[in-house]
Amino acid sequence: MKVLLIALLSSFLLQGTEGADFSTIETALKTGDAETLSQYFDANVEVAVTDDIPKVYNKAKAKELVNLFFRNNKPTGFQQRHKGMSKGKGYQYFIGNLETIKGSYRVTIVINVDAKQFLIQEIGFNKN
Repeated sequence: MKVLLIALLSSFLLQGTEGADFSTIETALKTGDAETLSQYFDANVEVAVTDDIPKVYNKAKAKELVNLFFRNNKPTGFQQRHKGMSKGKGYQYFIGNLETIKGSYRVTIVINVDAKQFLIQEIGFNKN
C-alpha cells in the first residue's frame, strides 16, 4: 500500500512539470505578442535574433528585443516541431517554425520548469 501511495504521489508531483502545456507561449509567438511572452521570461534571458551571438539580458531588455523582432517580422503563424526535457535538470525545450511576412524562422526556447511555474531562460530566432 505504501508503494502505491508513493507512486501516486510521485506521479502527481511530476504531472505539473512533465510535458507542461506551453500553448500560451505558442499563441504569443503566433500572434507576435511580446507582452504575453515576456510574462514567462526569467529575470535574465539569453536572447539570439537571426545571426547575432546570444547574449543575456534582463527581462525588460529581452522583452524590448523580442518586441522589435516582432515589429520587423510580423508573424503569420507558428508550428511546434519538437519538444523535449533535460534529464534531471528541470529544463524543457521546444523548437518550432515561425512564419513571418519576411520569411521563416526557427524558434528555440529553453524553459526552466520549477514546481507549478515555468520561466523562459533562452529564446532564439534563426532564419531558415
